[in-house]
Amino acid sequence: GIVGGIKLTTLSRLGAEIGPDVRQVHSAFRVSQTSSIYKAFWGYDSSLVNTISQKPNAYLEPKNAEQARNLWKKRGKLLIVERARLNTYTVLAIYVDEDVLSNVWWPIKLNDDVAKTTAVWVNSTFGFLLLSSMAEVTCGPWVKFKKRYLWEMPILDVDKLGQKRKHSILNLYDKLVDGKKLSELKFKALPQEFAHPSARRVIDEEICAILGLDVKLDALYEMLSKEPMLTG
Repeated sequence: GIVGGIKLTTLSRLGAEIGPDVRQVHSAFRVSQTSSIYKAFWGYDSSLVNTISQKPNAYLEPKNAEQARNLWKKRGKLLIVERARLNTYTVLAIYVDEDVLSNVWWPIKLNDDVAKTTAVWVNSTFGFLLLSSMAEVTCGPWVKFKKRYLWEMPILDVDKLGQKRKHSILNLYDKLVDGKKLSELKFKALPQEFAHPSARRVIDEEICAILGLDVKLDALYEMLSKEPMLTG
């Protein structure tokens, strides 16, 4: 039966700008050991990158000044993975507290509230299922998320919610859960997060409560915990 409805939109409809790809970033910049105005979120180490809230972790030095200036205009705070190893990765979208470029994430330019909400949404089970529907399988558990598909990825349409629900959704990122912000909850690797959900369950239950969804989350988690692409 029907368990509820979710109003969706896309990054393209929101007027988002998706930043440069890996090749463009490497062509214009190199990682620098000294501080600069060019900040980045570099790499993906699952033991370190396991929360939605993040800070820049690298500085960049231009190889080509003009090219670097042009690419820097496309920096963003919302980052979505450019590719992912589904059996080891934890979060698939993060919000960085400063604008950055990256070598393994797509930087996306959106207003801060929508960027934070989208980072939370993508790490919900609903967001994961919609994002993974855009994935291109490359090798085993490795998948790639291409820019042209990300443009049309369905995400929660906050503006179509009533005022009370909109306020609740926009506050999710900073909502306190057991004394810790939701955006600072630690995620386990995807297979473990579905087998023994913790951070993901908190997000899913909050979204279901706000949107009035009657979803049997445990049945969904059990099914996804056995998904070959995740257990790979």
